[in-house]
Amino acid sequence: MPILEVKNVSKIYTTRFGSARVQALSNRLAVTNLKNNRQFYLPYILTGMVSAMMFYIMRAIQGSRGIASMRGAGTVSIILTMGLVIVALCRFWRMKYSTIWR
Repeated sequence: MPILEVKNVSKIYTTRFGSARVQALSNRLAVTNLKNNRQFYLPYILTGMVSAMMFYIMRAIQGSRGIASMRGAGTVSIILTMGLVIVALCRFWRMKYSTIWR
């Protein structure tokens, strides 16, 4: 049930945001904005993907059975844990910094 309707024109406009026309306009504006500002969004998205990949790869190596059975497993595990903490802190800082300045 729309709050406001304007009739007797070529189209019916409502103030509800769920309609297909408003959704199509929003999607079109979003895509246009992403295309026009790709020089800002592309590095942000790529660094986010790379840091997430680094975190999960390091976590998978740290938890593997092969690392546990090799000589010096304790040292490797400690170094990987420190690396995970550093990657997580850098990722957290990057996310907080990027959301503050937007």
